[in-house]
Amino acid sequence: MLNNVQIANLHDFAEMRYPVGARAMALLNLNNALDYNEPLFVPEEGDKSYSGGKKLSSVQEDNLLGLFPNPSSDYFTVDYSLREAFNSGLLVIMDVNGKTIYQTVINYDRDQLIIATDGWPSGNYNCVLLTDDKTMLSEKITIIK
Repeated sequence: MLNNVQIANLHDFAEMRYPVGARAMALLNLNNALDYNEPLFVPEEGDKSYSGGKKLSSVQEDNLLGLFPNPSSDYFTVDYSLREAFNSGLLVIMDVNGKTIYQTVINYDRDQLIIATDGWPSGNYNCVLLTDDKTMLSEKITIIK
């Protein structure tokens, strides 16, 4: 059973599109904590979709980076989506001292990566997504062993 903080975090992820939102909604549903309205298409209003009063857009407006579960113990998922094309990309995870703990090349504008945290000490880490040598997104993750 999830606690209130975990449920609140899942509600944040449920607002994301694609696999992250679907998985968060599935977990909320399993815990009887989901209040979801299926998107509704109204032909008379053209290409507009609504869900719970929020307009859904088929065009991505912002770059997205999600880390979950957070806090984590054995692994966590990095879910990212970039709106602009890039030549080279890198995902770097650093400890609070700036030491690189993990890094991998990214080749796609949208992907999910599962990062194992075996051997990582408990603490806070910064996940940075770089494209063409500039920082695009940055999020913090807490590891608890």
